[in-house]
Amino acid sequence: MTVVQSILDLFNSGLARMLAILAVIGLGLAAMAGKLSWIMATRVVVGIVLVFGASSIVGLITGKSGNTDYHGKGPVPAFEVAAVSTSPRSS
Repeated sequence: MTVVQSILDLFNSGLARMLAILAVIGLGLAAMAGKLSWIMATRVVVGIVLVFGASSIVGLITGKSGNTDYHGKGPVPAFEVAAVSTSPRSS
């Protein structure tokens, strides 16, 4: 495994996602306290978008399919959809 691959794995790991969630929680707490700087909020959101959307952004710039992961294993789901039952509930 190369150093670059290790860095990509770090940014696409659960740790990076947890840090992004904590950053958004921090923004929410700052907003509740009336101390939210909209410039800082914008920086945090843009940073999260750039870190987690890097593969798609590079794909769009280079003309490749923008929705593939860096391992080339196929599409990366933007979110997971929970299975929803459409059958009526019996009471």
